[in-house]
Amino acid sequence: MSHMRLSSESLHKRLYNCLSLGMSLKRLRNLFGSAAEALEKLILRRLCQRLDVKLELKEGYKFSDYISALRKVYVEIEVTR
Repeated sequence: MSHMRLSSESLHKRLYNCLSLGMSLKRLRNLFGSAAEALEKLILRRLCQRLDVKLELKEGYKFSDYISALRKVYVEIEVTR
């Protein structure tokens, strides 16, 4: 169990470092290889949970499209607070 926790913490640290350095999505995909798609889905599910919205997969949408849509939802939530 502690091994999974360490891996998770390591992954979070790696993602944070990549994003804080302004790394592009393409470079992130290269960095995480075949796991990139699963990580993108995990990130989207977690964001949707935190925003209390349902994740609706749409044909032709890319990860960046979902992030843009979720950013708009977040802004709307913050404006109404």
